[in-house]
Amino acid sequence: MAREVFTPVRLSDDGRGIAQADGKVVFVRGALPGETVEAERVAAHRRFDEAELLSVREAAPERVTPPCSHYGECGGCDLQHLELGAQRAHKVAVLREALRRAKIDPLPTVTAPDVALPGLAYRRRARFSVHRGRGGRLTLGFREGKGHRIVGLRQCPILVPALTEVPGQLQDALEGLALGPWLTHVDAVADEAGMGGWCRLAFRGRRGEPVPPLEDKDRARLEGLAQSLGRPVLADLDGARESFGRAALEFREGGVTYAPGAFLQANGAVNAALRAAVLTALGAPTGAPVLDAFAGAGNFAWALAEAGHEVLAVEGDGRALQGLKQRAEAAGVKLKAQPLDLFSELPLKLGQFETVVLDPPRAGADHLCKGLAALRKGRRPKRIVYVSCAPPTLARDAATLSGAGYVLRQAAVFDMFPQTHHVECLAAFEG
Repeated sequence: MAREVFTPVRLSDDGRGIAQADGKVVFVRGALPGETVEAERVAAHRRFDEAELLSVREAAPERVTPPCSHYGECGGCDLQHLELGAQRAHKVAVLREALRRAKIDPLPTVTAPDVALPGLAYRRRARFSVHRGRGGRLTLGFREGKGHRIVGLRQCPILVPALTEVPGQLQDALEGLALGPWLTHVDAVADEAGMGGWCRLAFRGRRGEPVPPLEDKDRARLEGLAQSLGRPVLADLDGARESFGRAALEFREGGVTYAPGAFLQANGAVNAALRAAVLTALGAPTGAPVLDAFAGAGNFAWALAEAGHEVLAVEGDGRALQGLKQRAEAAGVKLKAQPLDLFSELPLKLGQFETVVLDPPRAGADHLCKGLAALRKGRRPKRIVYVSCAPPTLARDAATLSGAGYVLRQAAVFDMFPQTHHVECLAAFEG
């Protein structure tokens, strides 16, 4: 298609420049508001078109040189061309606009707590895709932003130091492994600060196919990987775990013990700030029980219990819940963990709590928020703190609560994923 000139006026929620041309909206990937750019339309739809940036004629003041050589090809980051402060301002605007569209009234000021963090070397977990091409040559990396091809990486600058060199070293170690043809991806997680300790690698393969056993030569290669990384490696082969070097099976953060496979927020420092914000939003313990729904391994529940709150943690992952319960009993903290069904049993019990913490997946907490909205005033939780990774579903659920008389007192954005358009946010309701 032909090269065209566009002048975007604002950014879309996913970080693309929004321009007008021929009476139609055009989303230009890689373009910023106020710029004059040359781009090529790559997809046409009834109401809008999509375009890819070719060159920048006049750059915006917020444009910076992407620090990664794979930027524009790899789909892992999509905002490296935008200055970090402007990225965070954009995320604040995304949440504010989502709440405005949901007709939240009154609409509080959306803030972005000042967590002094760099935009690189922050991510302590990653999922590397694996592709085996002609001749058995293995490519390990992230999927491209424009399709399904895997972009091979030797290093990644947004990963913590414990992981930044892992893609290249892992690719070298996997060449020739008996499990190679079975592999589809490898999950890598570094310990607390990502500065030392251990690295856990979880090997995942094709569904329905038997897991090939580790041969002696495989073990030798993985032992060599542990030595080259300078830290122990725990290899998780669909639940069958083997240690190379001297790997601990668990580690602790914020009082929580994470077992292999437990969900862990990618940005440790921002997660600590988010935990502190949840505690502040709930206020001092009153002796009344607090519900932590979607509790996971206890990221918020444990902090609440240590602060003196009496907590009931509810989580769909039975293994994570059992581990949390056992650790709470051993430590003697006021934390109970129960495997309540989030959709049938839990809504019937919501009136027993004075405060509720929600940290749902991207789909949100529609069912629970409707259950909260159905409770009469005076017989329902007085405070709800909602942590979300998806502003649209947070806004939807906020509208449900607002319609039942809850007031949104606080809305904040936490930059859990710098260099990307993804938004982590917190909303605190009173009613």
